[in-house]
Amino acid sequence: MSLLEPTTYSVADHIGGGKADITVKRDPKRTKNLKKLELVYVEVKQGNMEPSGIELASAQGLVFRIGTDSRIVVTKTAQITDEGERVLHRAFRNASPPEASRNSNS
Repeated sequence: MSLLEPTTYSVADHIGGGKADITVKRDPKRTKNLKKLELVYVEVKQGNMEPSGIELASAQGLVFRIGTDSRIVVTKTAQITDEGERVLHRAFRNASPPEASRNSNS
C-alpha cells in the first residue's frame, strides 16, 4: 500500500493485537526519485508489529507481512501542516452504511 497524505497514522491488528505508528512526510528530494525508494516492510505477528514506529515519504510503498490471523486497520490520527505542526483528528465510525451502499445491490 502507499499512503499519500503527509500526516500521522495509527495501525492496529484488530485480531492479533499488534500496533504501530506511521508518519508520512512530504519530502521533495525523496519523492523525486520514487522508483528508487525501498519498500518498507512491517512484520505482523501475534500481539506485535515490527517496526512499531515507521517513517515514510509520501507514496513510498508499505508492505505488511502477515504471520498470523489479522485484520489490519489504518487510521489517520493527525494532519501535518506545512510548518510541521500536527492537527489532531477525531476518529469516528458510522454504524450504518450510507444510503448509496444499501441501494447499490438492488
